[in-house]
Amino acid sequence: MKKFLAELKPTERRWVIGLAFGAFLLINYVFIWPKFKDWGTADIRKGKAEDKLKLFRGEIAHRPEYERQIKRFETEGGGSVPAEDQLDQFVISIQNTANTYSVNIINNSPPRTSTNSPFFIQREMNFSVLAREDSLVNFLYAVGSSNSVMRVRAMSIRPDGPHQQLSATLTIEASYQKKAPTPAPAAPPAKPATTKPANQITMPGRTDKTNKTAVPVPGTASVRPGQPNAKTP
Repeated sequence: MKKFLAELKPTERRWVIGLAFGAFLLINYVFIWPKFKDWGTADIRKGKAEDKLKLFRGEIAHRPEYERQIKRFETEGGGSVPAEDQLDQFVISIQNTANTYSVNIINNSPPRTSTNSPFFIQREMNFSVLAREDSLVNFLYAVGSSNSVMRVRAMSIRPDGPHQQLSATLTIEASYQKKAPTPAPAAPPAKPATTKPANQITMPGRTDKTNKTAVPVPGTASVRPGQPNAKTP
């Protein structure tokens, strides 16, 4: 390169150096400088990823606390949520609780079942009851503290005709845990298909398993038991 520049005149040398510098600037302007903004974008993405990682690690650190809260919620009210096979005991449980606290159930609506939740089944019924004030309060408290997570979702109350008792219409809802799906039993392995052997030529003097007469091979003489070996012509 030095030899090439030395052979040029001063004016030509300046032109060559100027053109090389201009080409260098053009290449940087087209291919290098537009990439500078990607550095800032990469920094922003890196910051967001670090914030998300920090958030996830914080939630993982709270796992023991969450497990304690789950156990506490399961044991509230005397036990965990009953299995879904106890849905039939919904009305019986309400009637038994009402009898315990001297609450008369006048009538009730048919049960309504909802299975929208992936983990629980909800059953809801309306009850018309008649009871004294203290009996009704004790009944409501007992329903709310039952182990089936029952709760009174709505209530309308008014005095009865003689103004001696309270007539109330209660909407009681209960949640029951769904059973975990049982895996389907594995299918037994398929037995290998048995194929019948193709027709084979039976050697002289032998018979197959069905005791059929052996078929002699052409060019050979069959040998019967008790006879000397025959020579093949």
